[in-house]
Amino acid sequence: MSAPFTLLGRCGPAMGRRGRLTTAHGPIETPNFMPVGTYGTLRGVPSHLLPDLGAQVMLVNFLHLFFYPGPKALERAGGVHRFFSIPVPVLADSGGYQVFSLGSHRRVREEGVSFQDPRSGRKEFLTPENV
Repeated sequence: MSAPFTLLGRCGPAMGRRGRLTTAHGPIETPNFMPVGTYGTLRGVPSHLLPDLGAQVMLVNFLHLFFYPGPKALERAGGVHRFFSIPVPVLADSGGYQVFSLGSHRRVREEGVSFQDPRSGRKEFLTPENV
């Protein structure tokens, strides 16, 4: 595999970078628009159409996937790409926004965060290791 990030050029007064991020699931040119598949799927757009629409990467929400379908289901399927048939690289956020924006559903401790899924009521203890 080549270098993870290749600088392709700079532009503008701030000297913004344009480059290529190389992943195991394909390259991503930067900057790039990332469609968001909150629960691993885009609303109203079949995932097989992503490359035809010019999407080189899809953003998914870790915390949503953690609660549904859950890590075990994703692992049994062979990962997020296979479970949702995503034909492009995937970037997953940490879920931190939900943990802090839904303050009534969480308790922060030094070791991690106790969090309750607002949909199902299921409680989990999230640590750096399991997220």
